[in-house]
Amino acid sequence: MRTPSGLTYEIFGSGGRPIVACPCWSETAPTVRSLETHWLRRLAHDRTLAVINHRGLAGSSGLADLDNEVLGLREVADEVGAPAVLLGGCEASAAPIALAARHPDRVRALIVVNGSARMTADEGYPGRKSPEEARTGLAGIRRDWEKHVRTLLEEVVPIPWTDVDSALKLFRQFVSPDALATFVENFVLADVRSELSRITAPTLVIHGTEDEVILLAQAQYLAGHVPGAKLHTLKGARHHIDPSYNEEVARTVTSFLAPLD
Repeated sequence: MRTPSGLTYEIFGSGGRPIVACPCWSETAPTVRSLETHWLRRLAHDRTLAVINHRGLAGSSGLADLDNEVLGLREVADEVGAPAVLLGGCEASAAPIALAARHPDRVRALIVVNGSARMTADEGYPGRKSPEEARTGLAGIRRDWEKHVRTLLEEVVPIPWTDVDSALKLFRQFVSPDALATFVENFVLADVRSELSRITAPTLVIHGTEDEVILLAQAQYLAGHVPGAKLHTLKGARHHIDPSYNEEVARTVTSFLAPLD
C-alpha cells in the first residue's frame, strides 16, 4: 500500500485499534513478512499492524528526513484509522515521537521499543557513540555496504535468519547502499528531545537491559521526559529482540493498550 506522499506499508493481522509500526530499517515490512517468529508478527496475532517501509526502502519514495517520515506516518495513521497507536524502534523511533508531539489528534498511544529520543551522546546525555564516531561508522555503508550489513547481522542482530547470506539476499531486494546511508545518517543523528514534553498520548517504553546499541539509560531518559510514560525492561534482552521475548512484549503491549481500545 502507498500513501499520497509515496510511503509504502504492509498490513499484518486484523482487529483492535491499529498499530502503525516504524521499526529499525532492518525490520521493515519485507523482513517481518519473511520471519514468522518476528516479534512484530506476534503483535499482529491480536490486532491490525501496519508496518512501514522507510523512505528509499522497499518502494517508498521521497527524501528520507524526519519531516517526510512524520508526514508518511501521519498518512498511514489516517488510512488505517486515526487516532492510531504508534510504535517506533531503534533509529526510526524519532519519527513516531515527533508525530505524537506535533499531531496529538492522530495518536492514541505511543510505544517505543529499544529506541530513544537521540541515539548519539551529548553533554549530560548518555549514548554509546559521539556524533563524530557515528558519522565515521556511517561512512562505511557507502564504502562497503555488504561488509557493514554482514557485520550488523553477525554481531548485533540475533534475529532467526537461516543464515546471514539469506538475510543479505533479502536486503538487496529492497534497499540500496545510498538509500540506506541517507536514511540511517538522518535518523541516527536525529534529536527530538525538545519535543518530549509536548507528548500527551499514553506512552510505553520497552527496552532490553543488555541493549548494546541504545543504552538503557537512554530509554530511562525518554520515559522520564514524556509526561506519564511507563518503562518496561526486558531482562537480558539485546537490541534486536529474540523470539524468546515475544510473549513478554505481546503481554506488555496488550496490557498497556487494554484501557485504550
